[in-house]
Amino acid sequence: MEAVWKIEVEDFPAFIIVDDKGNDFFQEFKVEDGTIPTEINSSIYVVLEFFESLDANRDQYIQPEELVDGFDDLTLDEAESLVKKYDLGKFGGLNLDEFLTLVMSEEHLKIGGVSAKERITSS
Repeated sequence: MEAVWKIEVEDFPAFIIVDDKGNDFFQEFKVEDGTIPTEINSSIYVVLEFFESLDANRDQYIQPEELVDGFDDLTLDEAESLVKKYDLGKFGGLNLDEFLTLVMSEEHLKIGGVSAKERITSS
């Protein structure tokens, strides 16, 4: 008999699945020495730094106005359309995952004349 427990972790809900004796259900799947390849790790930080630099009000969401400030030649109407398209949670802004999906999907977005996707993945 398994059980699902909900715990709060610094404003982030997490679930731990255990068996009827309290043993971690996913123990067998854990990788103790797992590492992230350097090229992926650095790309993650580039995306995070760019996201944080755009997030002027520090609310962890990128609003249309912040997109306009971050990308070349992007109008407010275009930014609003992009937010509407990628804002799966319907919060009026893009969280980090939604923002990454936007950058990787929209080839026309440019930063300093270079494709945003290219700039992020080549760092």
